Amino acid sequence: MKSTEKLELNTNTIYHIVKAFYGKNFPYPTAFSAIEAINLSFSKGAYGRVVPGRFDVDPHEHPVYVGMHNEYTPVFKDPKNCADLVEDVKQLQKWLRVNGFISEDVATEKLISTKDLLLR
Repeated sequence: MKSTEKLELNTNTIYHIVKAFYGKNFPYPTAFSAIEAINLSFSKGAYGRVVPGRFDVDPHEHPVYVGMHNEYTPVFKDPKNCADLVEDVKQLQKWLRVNGFISEDVATEKLISTKDLLLR
């Protein structure tokens, strides 16, 4: 994962970001958006704390952090970190879809029942 070291995240944290996105609309299908998933996780504390801001896209369609920067969020000042987090979320969502955790834009029993993707 590109973002895990700089943002102090692990694969399970990225997994919970994706899982929360699908859980919000379960059992209805929902088109995946990495930025929406990240913003939901910020408000719910999936980053380990509630983040006082959100991701958006700049005029060039690059992800950027918008909002208050405080002691928890200085890493989001670097647009590369934002792009890496979005890419990690997209890549894990694709892997989850290919491996039966998501089917036809709906969480499967496999996603719902799996607490952590990797053992710590």
